Amino acid sequence: MSKIEKHQPLLKCFSYENISNATNEFHQDNLVGRGGYSEVYKGVLCDGETIAVKRLAKDNNDPNKEKEFLMELGVIGHVCHANTATLLGYCIENGLYLIFNYSQNGNLSTALHGYGEEALYT
Repeated sequence: MSKIEKHQPLLKCFSYENISNATNEFHQDNLVGRGGYSEVYKGVLCDGETIAVKRLAKDNNDPNKEKEFLMELGVIGHVCHANTATLLGYCIENGLYLIFNYSQNGNLSTALHGYGEEALYT
């Protein structure tokens, strides 16, 4: 195995059943974020690992959404930095999903702008 292959992250293809069970069928109590084209849910896998599941909006009829999803998957899958969430894998059953390690402290936007509590920057 070459040095390059050793450092290439391997992404897991999660089943829809696995991420649906982890998020309690995408229950609103597990919703931790929402953007223009996606929602993020907290989940716990059967092995106890806490994950964040980014679900692309189903009502997004953009014909390029699959292409953009694959591009994001390719870019994020190669990012390895202490200040970014680690992409664990994806799911393409019943929609398009990205699965990340869950960050207890939220994201940068929440830290800067707040989410029900005092923000770092106002």
